[in-house]
Amino acid sequence: MSDENQEMDLNKMLNDTPKEEKEKTKNKLDKKIIYKSTGKEYSELRMSMPGVSYKTLMKQLEDAPKIDSNASPDLREWKKCIGRAVNFYHASDVFHDSLNTSGKKFSNSFMTKENVELTTAPIKGIKASKSLQGEQAEIHFRQRMGLGAPTQIPLIHSGIYLVITSPSSTELSTAYFSYGQSKVSLGRSAKGLLYDASTSLLEEEILNIAKNHIYKSNLTAELEENIFDYIDIRDKNILIAALAAAWHPEGYNIQVALPLTDNNNARISIDDYISIQESIVQDFTMLTDRQLSHLSTKVNKKYNEEDLKKYREDSNIIYQDSFMLNAHTKINLAFCSISKFLKNSTEWINQTVRLVDTALSIDNDNEQRDELITKTANINHARTYGHMVESISDIDEDGLDSTDVTDEESISKVLSIFGDKDGYKAAFLEKVIEFNVKNTHSVTAFPAITDDELEESLSTNTPEYIAYDPISFFFSLMAGVDALAS
Repeated sequence: MSDENQEMDLNKMLNDTPKEEKEKTKNKLDKKIIYKSTGKEYSELRMSMPGVSYKTLMKQLEDAPKIDSNASPDLREWKKCIGRAVNFYHASDVFHDSLNTSGKKFSNSFMTKENVELTTAPIKGIKASKSLQGEQAEIHFRQRMGLGAPTQIPLIHSGIYLVITSPSSTELSTAYFSYGQSKVSLGRSAKGLLYDASTSLLEEEILNIAKNHIYKSNLTAELEENIFDYIDIRDKNILIAALAAAWHPEGYNIQVALPLTDNNNARISIDDYISIQESIVQDFTMLTDRQLSHLSTKVNKKYNEEDLKKYREDSNIIYQDSFMLNAHTKINLAFCSISKFLKNSTEWINQTVRLVDTALSIDNDNEQRDELITKTANINHARTYGHMVESISDIDEDGLDSTDVTDEESISKVLSIFGDKDGYKAAFLEKVIEFNVKNTHSVTAFPAITDDELEESLSTNTPEYIAYDPISFFFSLMAGVDALAS
């Protein structure tokens, strides 16, 4: 088979879905997310995942008996499992209401008018040519050996469709080592506020892997070369999740601490698996017919910068908004690209470190330096959202005129001023997070796993969906792979 025929075969696999499966998945969240072992190849890693909402979990811990040296081994292990699972919640469990009570219609599959299924899914069954070289050879043997598969994903905020290939264990272990070499804790958190800069160093390591594994896209070659300039920050998390899905499309073994029974019987479910690709849920109902047609071509049609601009203009999705911080200060927010997020985050880290190094003498040790860096960053926490602020306006008393700050350096300096008054900093952070959550239409989530939810989940009638943080999940993958290699 020629390379041209092999490419045609990939495009066919992208678009072919059996008719009965199309009918089954139409506009419903009925693809399995949590399931039992089927005997196929799975990752050797076992992840401790939350089984209920953060609020419910905290209530369980309050009601649980005191865990001490006399507690039962089962109860001690139950609490350890919960301690590990807490790491996978988003900070403040910000997406819980959005998933369960907002009226949004999240789905892991959507059928367009063109009868094309938009979904995150591995591409299987690609026929190989007689002679394979380079990336094609790696993709073929990874699939044959159960070590990953090319995975398609629509990025609905950006108007971009990708096929992403599987990373190697070596890449994950190397990235984990590189991440651990930083001498400053700033930006190295595995968990932060939604889209803030506190996880940026970790995310940069992961996103560099993702960029290297973009196999195909619906962008012209020029745009694909600088693809992070065009991916909306709201699509960043599901891109990271898609990378994890490509690595192990058959799923990951999870253990879940089940709710305590009335007699404090502590149980941990250990034979469940999570399908990462099916856990990527998106509100496709936000898209206009034109946007759906745009995405329906998948990677078979190439779009330029003007096409992406039109995609954003013809939209029900909000890309910018504003709020009044006080009677005269207006903050204009806008969702940025991944490139701007990484650039501004690096500048925030470097600026904070320079500020601290100027204040310290040569006699201060690294621990004192790192402590002061952390304190300074907390004071200037509003600065971690510099990439979200398009401009800041000071409006005169009659509301007819304003003085505007529009360049990034000046915006950063004004945001730093908010740290001088906790009320301003808190109000700013609250409004930005509200803007992020309300206007994000792609989330990673799975059904709550409770006494009534031990069977495989198939429908939207489950009582609750639990959002998990794919950045924390991928960090655990990196750490786990590195540990297995040791």
